[in-house]
Amino acid sequence: MFVRVQLLTLILVPRALPTLALTMAPATLVSAVLAFLMWRRQRGEKAPPVKLGNPFDFAPALLLAASVGVLSLIARWALDQFGDRGIAVVLGLTGMMDVDASVITLANLPGHMVASAAAGVILAVPVLANTAIKGGIAILFGGRHGLAASLPLFAAMGASLAGLAAWQLL
Repeated sequence: MFVRVQLLTLILVPRALPTLALTMAPATLVSAVLAFLMWRRQRGEKAPPVKLGNPFDFAPALLLAASVGVLSLIARWALDQFGDRGIAVVLGLTGMMDVDASVITLANLPGHMVASAAAGVILAVPVLANTAIKGGIAILFGGRHGLAASLPLFAAMGASLAGLAAWQLL
């Protein structure tokens, strides 16, 4: 997710990428290292088959378009009423369900309304919220394996929070 969000940001909101990359680089690195270690540990084991859905299913695209439309209205209102903090809260809440909608929504706002550095930090909020929710879901529904499954998520989130704190010190 960390790489996908940065690529989507590069395409849609390039001015936000430097700050977002600074906050997401630690999480990306931690995730890559943990994925590599898990791959080495699991090498040779037979993985269960992955069930793939229909790539041409139109419902997810319609849902994304509808959520971006509604979110754009709410985000514009929050920005007008509360400034950068308001949009960070709105996108953070949205990020619990869909990070991509948050990036698309920020891209649809006029560029002069949110400073470039602030835009990157604002986009970090939904990523962190989404990561926390995924970790919580893993613990809640994962049984005895849930905690182990959530640890890489929380480690990546902690690394990202450290990157965010470092950005604040600059």
